[in-house]
Amino acid sequence: MNTTIIHTEPRLSPLIHNKAVISGNLAKDPFRVNLKNGNTLVNITIVQHQIINGRKQRHWFRINIQGEMANDAYEMLRKGDRAGFSGMLVSRNYLRDDNREFHIMELEAHEFWLERKCLRNCVDADFIEIID
Repeated sequence: MNTTIIHTEPRLSPLIHNKAVISGNLAKDPFRVNLKNGNTLVNITIVQHQIINGRKQRHWFRINIQGEMANDAYEMLRKGDRAGFSGMLVSRNYLRDDNREFHIMELEAHEFWLERKCLRNCVDADFIEIID
């Protein structure tokens, strides 16, 4: 499989040990938000499929990209594309409308690459790798 690195942001320090690499298929087109401070934020949802004991399971991941790289991702990536992202895992807490706290883990991506379009069943190629 040929992969090409599309964009890299030099924001990760070699001293930071929180690095994750997630690869999968885009579940929908990227969603772009223009922030009040002038920055761009793109939200991407990745889905991975696994077959465990004969049962198909789905795993969903939320990816956030900011800055110039966000615009590149928004223009290049579409639903169904197989892409990889590396960056830092971030934990966020939100307050729902019913005043209950909601916890989510997201990947703040500093790099992404387009692997290939998933035209058929791509279960065998899905992976997640957590690097210490």
